[in-house]
Amino acid sequence: MVFNHTNAIGTGPNSVLDKVVPGYYNRVDADGNQLSGSCCPDTAPEHQMMGKLITDAVVLNAKQYKIDGFRFDLMSFLFVSNMQQIQMRWRNSPWKKMAWTAVRFIFTARVLISERWPTTRWE
Repeated sequence: MVFNHTNAIGTGPNSVLDKVVPGYYNRVDADGNQLSGSCCPDTAPEHQMMGKLITDAVVLNAKQYKIDGFRFDLMSFLFVSNMQQIQMRWRNSPWKKMAWTAVRFIFTARVLISERWPTTRWE
């Protein structure tokens, strides 16, 4: 799943999240310029509602489509707290018995396998 960037930011036709709350879901610098360390406009999972969007999307896909494993693209752009939110929602759900590889690896075996690309922004 790709949560680290969007296709567009601002008022463009592909800037879907900015139509909800302009300037909230993507990372910008102090001058309001978009940050694109991933390849495209970076999302801001440190913002509460972007973190919730990620959690809700993972939980919805697991529940509705019975997906039992997730691979996160460019994990270095997400935070441990985002994964903890997903884990908490998973533990508190009635359908938690479904095997979910990503959460099991992250929080039980302490092993995390995700795509890792060198970035200049977060290193």
